[in-house]
Amino acid sequence: MFFLKVEEVENGKLNFNQKYCKPIPNFEEKTAGIRLNVAHIVREEHKLKAKEEEKEKIMKDLEINLRDSNEFKQWQKKNREKERIEELEHQQKSI
Repeated sequence: MFFLKVEEVENGKLNFNQKYCKPIPNFEEKTAGIRLNVAHIVREEHKLKAKEEEKEKIMKDLEINLRDSNEFKQWQKKNREKERIEELEHQQKSI
């Protein structure tokens, strides 16, 4: 009981002068107006063009470097035959 009275007295001391307090602004009511100037529009256009050029470069690179899997398989078969022949020649020389 005594502690409750002490707590009330202490809380009473914490009431500050609230006449200088400002209410919290409500940001949901207003939308920020965005003003675009010519320089900003030109920068955005330049960024978009750069992204498009990068995408085109990637697509061209894919078109040029993509090959049919048959070409790789033929190359692999050719190299295996060549290695096999070299291995047989090496074995014959060592006999």
